[in-house]
Amino acid sequence: MNALQNCFNVAKYLMHYHPYRRHSKLYFDTFRLISSMHQFKVNTMIKYPKREIPKDSQAELPIEQRNIHQTSSRLAERKNYYNILGVRKDATLRDIKKAYYVLAKRYHPDSSKAFTSPESDKKFQEIAEAYRILSDESKRLEYDLYGVVKSIKRSLPELKTKNENEQRLHRMFDEIGFTRDSGDFDPPFPIEIPEEATIKLTFLQSVRGTKKDITVKTMKKCHACAGVTGTPIKRNLVMCAKCNGSGVQAITTKAHMVRGPCKVCNGRRYVPQQSCLQCNGRGIMIVNKQVEVNVPAGVDSGDIIRVPHPNKKQQIAVRILVAKSDDFTRVGNDILSDLMIPLSQAVLGGSVKVKGVDGENNEIVLQPGTESNTKIRLVGKGVKTNSGVGDHILTVKVRIPKILSAKQRALMTAFAEMEHDEPDHKAELRKSKIRDELANLHNLNKQQKKSPLTTMSKQKMSNDLSTKRFFPK
Repeated sequence: MNALQNCFNVAKYLMHYHPYRRHSKLYFDTFRLISSMHQFKVNTMIKYPKREIPKDSQAELPIEQRNIHQTSSRLAERKNYYNILGVRKDATLRDIKKAYYVLAKRYHPDSSKAFTSPESDKKFQEIAEAYRILSDESKRLEYDLYGVVKSIKRSLPELKTKNENEQRLHRMFDEIGFTRDSGDFDPPFPIEIPEEATIKLTFLQSVRGTKKDITVKTMKKCHACAGVTGTPIKRNLVMCAKCNGSGVQAITTKAHMVRGPCKVCNGRRYVPQQSCLQCNGRGIMIVNKQVEVNVPAGVDSGDIIRVPHPNKKQQIAVRILVAKSDDFTRVGNDILSDLMIPLSQAVLGGSVKVKGVDGENNEIVLQPGTESNTKIRLVGKGVKTNSGVGDHILTVKVRIPKILSAKQRALMTAFAEMEHDEPDHKAELRKSKIRDELANLHNLNKQQKKSPLTTMSKQKMSNDLSTKRFFPK
């Protein structure tokens, strides 16, 4: 009590002193001391007078004959779990487990056919309940202190390690608005940081890779008030009228009522006479900051690049959007494009230079008579990604002129006449002669079947026909 009184006395003079934090710390240390004493008594074989079974003259009598008010529901709920398991109050956890295994094996409905009555089932449930209470250190401590464990919600917290208990205590303070350090309360609003940004790239930038800057919003302390209560420097403070300078106010939740930071002064107990004009009394400002993003080569639309945020708390998901190109089309890691050549180059052949997506000029040799829609593959000149390197596939397109000069028209007319000139006429005559000779040979074979000739005459006739066929005069 003296310690608590001193805390409240100090709180009158120090504005950043939190008596409730000190109060909870004292309570936590006291609870941890009681738990340690209980564990020491349970895990040792020393007999303590306070834990011995009291000698009661009515202990051996049936419950109906004992001097107990039977209509009291609280007394009716009390059970002697130590007697149910047949162990002493100073029994260790090992003794409790051993007794439970013996009784559970004996009264389990599936282990023996002798105990299939409702009494045996009820006995087995009591054994399981006793083991569940006595095997749990927190529930056993509550049972030893109060004689009953009403519900799990009202039982004491589990006695685990020091760190787990402290984390549970910190979570409790976080729910009502206290921070874990010895400073002020947390700000009443969360710091909103954008989690996603978008970068638009050209087709060649996505293939080759580039660097882009994005603008993100971040929080920083106000330079006018230095982030202290949103008040300009060298300005006076007045006591908060909402909490009367206590810094806390009652907050009602679904389960119980707790004390949290004041919504007006944010737990600082004092409010400024005039709010800062730069940050409007918030103490922080929202500023834009440029972040450089290294875009790797080979990205495509829909890809996401994660970059660290300037405040080092989380990452920014940068979504890539690639614009379409008029010259190139991407299919996987391959690049498709058209190669336009004039009619004369398609007929005569030659070499042509093609600029790839990497910016280099590739020289291609065209064979004479190259037709339209011919595919030419440049190996290793496509998109380079972690999965591999693609190819650059060219589709030849012959450009047909629509407007001709007088000289070009004369040349094309002469070329057309040459296509129907004498060489083709002689070839057609030669084909007709061969057809006639084959017909004569067929007729001659039919005549030979009717009047057979000698082998010499057949061979001579065949040679004469072959000579006439392949060497015409």
